[in-house]
Amino acid sequence: MNVISIEEAIKRDGIVLFAPTGYSMQPFIIAGRDIVTVQKKEDSKRCRRMQAILFKRDDGTYVLHRILKIRPKDYWVVGDNSTWGEFVSDKQVLGTVIAVRRNGKNINAQSKKYTITIYMWYIIWWIRYIAVHIKKKSRTFLAVLNRRR
Repeated sequence: MNVISIEEAIKRDGIVLFAPTGYSMQPFIIAGRDIVTVQKKEDSKRCRRMQAILFKRDDGTYVLHRILKIRPKDYWVVGDNSTWGEFVSDKQVLGTVIAVRRNGKNINAQSKKYTITIYMWYIIWWIRYIAVHIKKKSRTFLAVLNRRR
């Protein structure tokens, strides 16, 4: 049996199913429970905001994150469970998530219900982002105060 990489499989077949690892895409994609279906990105097409994409970092790591911002030559992507992100070029994008298989049921990642749920989560994401940064700043401020005593 030949073992091929996710990248080789998606280039060869145009679609790939795999079980993701890690926690960055929770609560929408959970390691050990879900199987994602990724469709190859067409070279001429740009991805859309809020799409989950599979990309390959320069160090060879495969990552599944969501697009929050589109710029002319790249995307700002963030995990659903993260408050930090990174820029990803079109060349790094291997494909887009089109479905998530959970407990034997397929969830269409392009359906209206799923899309609305994602948008609602990211409204809350901005609140979480601000709260995390306020918490960090207040800890730093309190640490400085304690040192002065």
